[in-house]
Amino acid sequence: MRVKNGRLVYLFPFIAGFFQASGSSSVECSLGSGILNSAVLIILVASWRRIGENRYTMRELLPGRRAFIVLGVLLALDYIILGFLLRPEEIPDLASQASIWVLYVFFGYLLFRGLEKSRSHVSGQVEWEGYPSFRYMVSLSLLFTLGSVIGFSMGLFFVAAFLVWILGILFGLKMLVWTMREML
Repeated sequence: MRVKNGRLVYLFPFIAGFFQASGSSSVECSLGSGILNSAVLIILVASWRRIGENRYTMRELLPGRRAFIVLGVLLALDYIILGFLLRPEEIPDLASQASIWVLYVFFGYLLFRGLEKSRSHVSGQVEWEGYPSFRYMVSLSLLFTLGSVIGFSMGLFFVAAFLVWILGILFGLKMLVWTMREML
């Protein structure tokens, strides 16, 4: 939340509202969804603060070897239950699935290496500073909701969705290259 131009932070929830509007069917849905999404996030942040937000470091929250295995088992169960048992006619042949499995193995390996490398670094607990106030979170939520309503009303959500999609791809590629340099 601390950037050179602090007011720029207010632009992001507004644009996120545009993006959120792409899944709405009406202005009322955009308004309700913006309010409910924001309320859930504010409640979760308030709950997190009450139970002691500084109890764990980010590194301690990352999955270890056992949790990594659990994630793999859950992914396999997801494939079996949702694919083979519920809709077996929709499952592509083995050759078509091979590329996806290769990507799972590749990204799983990067995640595993990243977790191992992260755990090998020793550092003290980092204290979080500058938690957003309730008033600040509500103002960002209002901007998000306003962006959603305006985005749907003016039909701008397609532009926002396209820009977020393009920027997301570029950011993802940059992060992939950076991660591969760091982990391999």
